[in-house]
Amino acid sequence: MFGLDEYSSLTWDSAAWIYSVIIGVVLARYFMFIANLLQEPKAIKFYYPYLAFMLVSIINLYVSWYTGKQTYTEFEGKTLIFAIRSFSDAISSIAALIIVPQDKLLEDFFDMKSWFMKIKKVYFLPWHCFFGI
Repeated sequence: MFGLDEYSSLTWDSAAWIYSVIIGVVLARYFMFIANLLQEPKAIKFYYPYLAFMLVSIINLYVSWYTGKQTYTEFEGKTLIFAIRSFSDAISSIAALIIVPQDKLLEDFFDMKSWFMKIKKVYFLPWHCFFGI
């Protein structure tokens, strides 16, 4: 009606650079955490379910990035669906950041199990809010 379709920012081209930066920052936090673990492995009490959550989160970030172009391109022009996909990507990035501890917690002894027990309710909160469970 007003020719606004030409100026729509709901395209993969506009979302890609924002999405790239967000996923890059989240993955950088993971890589820094892994580097800290490898530098002082004796100062860590490992907990394998926590490591599994980390691995799944990293895989989820990679899969969502590599499938992003196809799904975002498919949703171009569909404002509500495009917004829902963008919102779900934001929630998965927030949930991924919740898993990684702050750097100051890694200065002393780090117990993965106690950290995981501390964050497990907070980790699932964004997903419950998103899905309305």
